Amino acid sequence: MTILLIGAHPDDEISAGGTITNHTRAGDRVVVLTATKGGMGHRTRPTHELIPIREKEAATAAKTMGAELRMLDYPDGNVPVSTDLVNEIARHIRDIRPDIIITLSDETFHPDHDAIHHCALKAYYAASLPLLTLGLPAWDVPCVLYYAEDVYRKHDLYVDITDTIDTKIAAGACHASQYTEWLAEGGSSIDGWDYTSFDEAFRRECRIYGGHCGVMYAEAFDYMRPPAPRALKLLKG
Repeated sequence: MTILLIGAHPDDEISAGGTITNHTRAGDRVVVLTATKGGMGHRTRPTHELIPIREKEAATAAKTMGAELRMLDYPDGNVPVSTDLVNEIARHIRDIRPDIIITLSDETFHPDHDAIHHCALKAYYAASLPLLTLGLPAWDVPCVLYYAEDVYRKHDLYVDITDTIDTKIAAGACHASQYTEWLAEGGSSIDGWDYTSFDEAFRRECRIYGGHCGVMYAEAFDYMRPPAPRALKLLKG
C-alpha cells in the first residue's frame, strides 16, 4: 500500500504521525508532500533564516516516521488556489500512485489549509483524467481522507496508535520551531495552543479520539466520500 499526505506546511503531517508510523512499520510506502517550506511560522526569525531550519526539521521528522518527504516552494501564508498548483499536485499523485490520500479538511480557518483542501481535491480529480497531459499516466486514487479537526465529535475512521504514540511525539519534537517556539510560546495568539507541552497536548487529543473507539490512543479521519454500501445476506455484529 502507498499513502500520500498532502499538506500546506511542514508539520501538518504530524496529525497522522501515529498512522504514518503504523504503515511504515508494516512495510507500506508513505510520502509526505508539503506545498510550502513554512517560511512565515515564527515570531522572531526572518523567512530566509527559518526556511532551512524547517526543511531540516521536516526531513528529520519524516525519517523518524519512516516516510519520504517532498516539498514544493509556494509562499507560506499565500498558497494560491490555482491551476498550476493543482497540476503540480496531480503530477505527484500520478508519480506516487497512492492507494490513499490524506489531506486537510475544510474545517480549519488557516487560508493555506483551505487552499490545499481545495487544490488537493481538484488534483485528485485531475490526476485521473487520461487526456490531461501531465507527463505521466493517469491514476485513480481509491480513497481520500481528511484529517479530523474536532476532537469532540464522532468521525468516520479511527486508527489505533497506542503502539506508535511515542513516535508521533518524537516526530513532533523534530519540528521544534513550530511546536515549541511558535505554538507553546504563542500564548493567547490566534495560532497559539493553550498548553506548555506539545507532548501532553498530543496525548490528550489522542486519548480523546481513543475514547471514541475503545483504545488508549487514536487518530481520526473523515472520508471525502464514504465507501459504497454493500448488500449483505445477513447482518454482522
